[in-house]
Amino acid sequence: MLAFDPWREEAHRLLMLALARSGQHNAALAQYETCRRILKTDLGVDPTPETKVWAERIRIARTLPRHNLPTLLTPFIGREVERAEIARLLVNWSAW
Repeated sequence: MLAFDPWREEAHRLLMLALARSGQHNAALAQYETCRRILKTDLGVDPTPETKVWAERIRIARTLPRHNLPTLLTPFIGREVERAEIARLLVNWSAW
């Protein structure tokens, strides 16, 4: 996708994410720099805040210890309705 449309930030972010999730944090940050350079040189703009946030998250992630736990995609904080529903389902299931 980037070969045909190098200005598409979403494609850069997806590649950054794939690289970071495979443990290649430096390559992911290099991709961010490639994205930043292309946008600045060709269009005279900076990456969107979303892309900058991804780069910062990758910078932070490379300093954290590695583990084999899955990434938490959604927090349970503030999800009282969903937690209550899960509890209700578990109670009903255990009554069988």
